[in-house]
Amino acid sequence: MIIAFGVELSLRNGYDGTVHFKAKTTELFLHYQKTYHAFPIPAEHYALILFGDEGIPLLNDYKEVAP
Repeated sequence: MIIAFGVELSLRNGYDGTVHFKAKTTELFLHYQKTYHAFPIPAEHYALILFGDEGIPLLNDYKEVAP
């Protein structure tokens, strides 16, 4: 949810939706890479960057399941 909010906030403020974040687990780290094409940031453990075009599907997926 918080990553989707970051994407939305970026878009709302005139940016392209790119976000940088850290996954809490190895499973989430791999999930974000596989499902949303997030790129690992080698200098930081579990850190990923999700570029704007790839963040839109994550935002849409969250909006579909949000109450």
